[in-house]
Amino acid sequence: MIILHTFSRMRLREQQETWKALSKIRAQNRVIDIHVDGESGYDDALRRVWGKEDLIIVEQDIIPSVSMIRALESCVCDWCAYRYLIHYLNDHDPAYWVTHGLGLTKFSLALQRKFPLELWYHLGEWQWQNLDCRITGLMVQSGLAPHVHGVVKHNRVVDWTIEKGGHSMFKDRGNSKEGIGMGVMNMLSEKAHYHAHWTIRKFDTPDDVDGTKYSKCTPEQLLALGLKLSEVLEIDGNCLLNDGLNNILTPALIGGTYTPINTTDGCIGVGDSTTAAAASQTALQASTNHLWVIVTSTTGTGSSQQLVVQATFSTSQANWAWNEIMCGSTTTPGSLPANSTTPPATEHVLNRLVTGMGTKASTATWTVTLTITFS
Repeated sequence: MIILHTFSRMRLREQQETWKALSKIRAQNRVIDIHVDGESGYDDALRRVWGKEDLIIVEQDIIPSVSMIRALESCVCDWCAYRYLIHYLNDHDPAYWVTHGLGLTKFSLALQRKFPLELWYHLGEWQWQNLDCRITGLMVQSGLAPHVHGVVKHNRVVDWTIEKGGHSMFKDRGNSKEGIGMGVMNMLSEKAHYHAHWTIRKFDTPDDVDGTKYSKCTPEQLLALGLKLSEVLEIDGNCLLNDGLNNILTPALIGGTYTPINTTDGCIGVGDSTTAAAASQTALQASTNHLWVIVTSTTGTGSSQQLVVQATFSTSQANWAWNEIMCGSTTTPGSLPANSTTPPATEHVLNRLVTGMGTKASTATWTVTLTITFS
């Protein structure tokens, strides 16, 4: 495994934290520092390492931790990345979060050999400004997508509102994928942000033949039982839905009738639909393979500004390709139909994420943890 650290002689102050972080990583990893000079310097650096070993790229203003490097090293996916912010004040808009860049990215040797650098030569000069788009763009065109592990700190973040001379920090983003509508934001603060993070833990549980043995267990309880954990997915983002904004968040903040997301009324649903998420949706989009379950635990702490919701899908539940996931609440306490595209009664759905999470088998128990951070 090669860790390529690319840096320039510009904006040295923004790089200090990166160098400090890399000093801890060097103790157990081979880090190659390459000064990228001129328009083609980044291209020249990649040519020196591409196609030789598994490769992790760390750009000069990204702050990786030792655990992040370990996660990339151990992951079996060919293309992995950590998501990072590039513009302040717009972090509620996914357009300003980078997942297809090169900031903190891993490319397996197999993937590098599948996409040799020569494939991009016909696209023109390899200027550093568009290098990431050319490399990852061709991979996306081939049907690939990165396994996003989480969020990494980025020290080169631009405040667009200030640079453009504007004074209004927010527009009404009730329909945006990571935003809160103006009415709710005013109740929170001028700089209120909403961020969702999903953790999918996949346990091997062939001894649960009827799906009842571990169905009420939280991830922590399953781990305490010593069950084999075969994979953990960390996924950021979702589409915040108008239904949840208007009928869960807004009444909770300014007063009104709503059904809380708790262990009586809260629920998480999964399906196999790949239909793109839209703020107007009120249900899972799968026509046949869809299931809602009551959550096993919910916690919320003011100190961490987080709401954490967990649900467990047993060996007898949701055994299909997981492509969509939602969180919501139901006014029918404690029970849900075996299969339903929406929770029953006057249900409300908070959010929807569309991404490939794998195919669940009848010998596996999968847990879902949704962490929502308000800041």
